Amino acid sequence: MAHHDEEQVPGMIHEFGMTPLTWWLAGLAGAGLTLMLLAAGTGVITGADVGLWFALGVLMLASGAGAWIAVTRPFQNFDNINIPIDGDHGAHDEPAGDSHDEHGHAAPAHH
Repeated sequence: MAHHDEEQVPGMIHEFGMTPLTWWLAGLAGAGLTLMLLAAGTGVITGADVGLWFALGVLMLASGAGAWIAVTRPFQNFDNINIPIDGDHGAHDEPAGDSHDEHGHAAPAHH
């Protein structure tokens, strides 16, 4: 089945801001992590000396992650949850009034 834009779920946004460069850098870091895991597993199972492969994986992971951080600068776009994104969302409107009568009972709802 072919992918069509009209089949998208309304309100679903799949854009993460990834460019081809950031995909390659993330892939480099992921490949390094995979190489480290494979080297460690091979070393445990066969007892072979896989230190060079593990070191290459560490180098790939560190260089990919470091370059990705340098390119994307995630610390500059940090989202502070204490600051609202927009002020016009209605959450800070004036209260509708007292919802209780003079005896403390809930006032009847007006429909």
